[in-house]
Amino acid sequence: MPPPPLKPPLLLSHSHPQAVQAERDRLDTLAAKHAMQVTLYQKALRDNAELKELNSILFKDKERLAGQVSGLKEEIEFMHKAWMERDVKQRAQVCGGGLGV
Repeated sequence: MPPPPLKPPLLLSHSHPQAVQAERDRLDTLAAKHAMQVTLYQKALRDNAELKELNSILFKDKERLAGQVSGLKEEIEFMHKAWMERDVKQRAQVCGGGLGV
């Protein structure tokens, strides 16, 4: 939502001190709002930079962990195959040894 349009500055004479003070107050308020917006914008820029850096670190960690998971899955598959082969050999020895005796 865009900010409301600014009021044009009042042309005030020194004969209206209350009006001059009201205009000063209005300008002080505008200056404070502007300073707050600038501060928040700068903070948002810093936060975004930090989040981008953290995202990069997390992405690298995710890739590293995915590689480890892949390696572990391959190792588990290899172990299962080896166990199955061992079980088949043991059964063959038990069955073959039992039949020959």
